[in-house]
Amino acid sequence: MLLLATALILADAGPTWRRMPPEERTAAPEAAGHVVTLAVGTWRSDVVTRAGEWIRSERTADGRTTIHHSHIPSATSFSYARGADGGIAAIRVARDAAASPYYRMHRAPTGRSTRALGEACRWWRTTEVGALSASEWLSCETRDGIQLWIREVSRGTNDLLQTSRATAVSRRPVPPGEVRPPPDFFALGSLPDGPAWTEPGPDYRVVLDSDALPGGGRGRQIIQRRGAFRSREFQGEDGGGRNLALGQGAFTIFYEEEPGGRPVSLRVNRMADDNVIEIRGERVPVEGRAPETILGETCRWMGSTVIMSHYRLIECETADGLVLQTDEQTMAGHSVYRATSISRDRLAPADFRLPQRALNWGGWGVTPD
Repeated sequence: MLLLATALILADAGPTWRRMPPEERTAAPEAAGHVVTLAVGTWRSDVVTRAGEWIRSERTADGRTTIHHSHIPSATSFSYARGADGGIAAIRVARDAAASPYYRMHRAPTGRSTRALGEACRWWRTTEVGALSASEWLSCETRDGIQLWIREVSRGTNDLLQTSRATAVSRRPVPPGEVRPPPDFFALGSLPDGPAWTEPGPDYRVVLDSDALPGGGRGRQIIQRRGAFRSREFQGEDGGGRNLALGQGAFTIFYEEEPGGRPVSLRVNRMADDNVIEIRGERVPVEGRAPETILGETCRWMGSTVIMSHYRLIECETADGLVLQTDEQTMAGHSVYRATSISRDRLAPADFRLPQRALNWGGWGVTPD
């Protein structure tokens, strides 16, 4: 377990440049061990615990609680929710891509100071670097890095969007185990055993390639099925990034890595999310598109009855459900993928597993215990 000495923020500290996890975007780079209770607007209560480079935020709204852990040096956040049985039922990991400055934050003192909860605090302004964000953040922090309030305001007009206000502060040594994610955090990403692997239906693996993606370059899709499990993976040119979705019923995984294999996003869910509204349509033949023969197999063009103004995806499917060509129109442009290989050989659960780097602490830039 990493233990870092607590350091005080100096009164004459100048601007600092660093990257922050998505969950704790305004936190001081260093702070004394503490626990703060925050009232977020009128709808949420947060309990924020800080120890060295880790921040744990327990958020309660509408009777539901989610836990978020932010690791400052790696700019990574780890979030999870527990199911009715008390076990971890959903996890999310996110960090800033190395090539994208979206979560790189610029902090600078404003020169103002005030008092809150009987303590003196100095104002800091936090803005995103290289992003088209409509927001920036003002925070009032004590000399030892404890935030007593945070205000999200609109850029340019300074209109107040949201306020987080400390209602209680406790300074104390915080054991590292109190702020780090649970040791079994990544266990949820292991594929479950059971009859889902043997449900009726063909096994297949289809590789589709495109040589004209929006913005240039080539790409590849790999679509697989065994039993009830299906996966779809997008790969950039010459290993330039990877995006994988797989699932079976209520169990879903979404994973993304950037060129070179560095993980940047992981979501695993084994419970229904009643906050998500799914708009489902029927699969129907596409008028005006004739059937095609690709790699000796016949497919017909299918689309959804759901109409979206800025998005359209149609796919050429065989009678047993294999996708042999895709035609997609988005706001970014037009892309076509066409099958270059088809296999109906028996697949193994190992063919659907995430890479090991996605399910260990080191893959996310965190030193293991």
